[in-house]
Amino acid sequence: MESELYQKGLIHYRSKAVSIGGGGDRGRGLSRKGRSLLKEAIKRNSKISESDKKMDFIHESHLSASIDRRLDIYSEMERSRRKSIKVYINIGGGIASLGSSQNGKLIKAGLSRDLTAVEFPAEGVITRMAERGLPIIHILQIRRIANDYGISVMPYLEEEKSKIGKGALYYRETYSLPFTIAAILFLLTVIVLSLRLDVKHYIFQRKKS
Repeated sequence: MESELYQKGLIHYRSKAVSIGGGGDRGRGLSRKGRSLLKEAIKRNSKISESDKKMDFIHESHLSASIDRRLDIYSEMERSRRKSIKVYINIGGGIASLGSSQNGKLIKAGLSRDLTAVEFPAEGVITRMAERGLPIIHILQIRRIANDYGISVMPYLEEEKSKIGKGALYYRETYSLPFTIAAILFLLTVIVLSLRLDVKHYIFQRKKS
């Protein structure tokens, strides 16, 4: 998908590195043919033209080494660009990024500004970035996130709901604080005036009687 978008000029950047993913970040749990097809796809898409830099293929012998390699790549990019990473975004359940499937469940979906208080069963890129004090955007459980923000997970079936600009992702209804204060002051004024008129009327009636 990235290669197609890049070639058509819809995006102007490429991934810096790529891995097979799966168990141990080495494709465990996939068939031999599946791993072979993934490697062919990586080779095919890692360099589109002569002007492109070839993507790094992360294929370390241990998961911890795979995590370290990713962190090294991020550090190299910071040095070359002379800019610090501002936020870490994780999309999906990649084991090297999360460290373990349990970590993915412990981290709430969406934005987390501080994860240092959480005891994680394993270390991953996401926890190492959190230790650096970076905000974390964790995108997992897509269906639940979509439901929370009123986004259709099947836009071709729900055309009206999936229109850009619609739903809780773009806006939410809230009470206007200035209007609420003004309304309260108006009601209090009406109540006070009503009480004063009522008291005057009561006193006048007693004097008359």
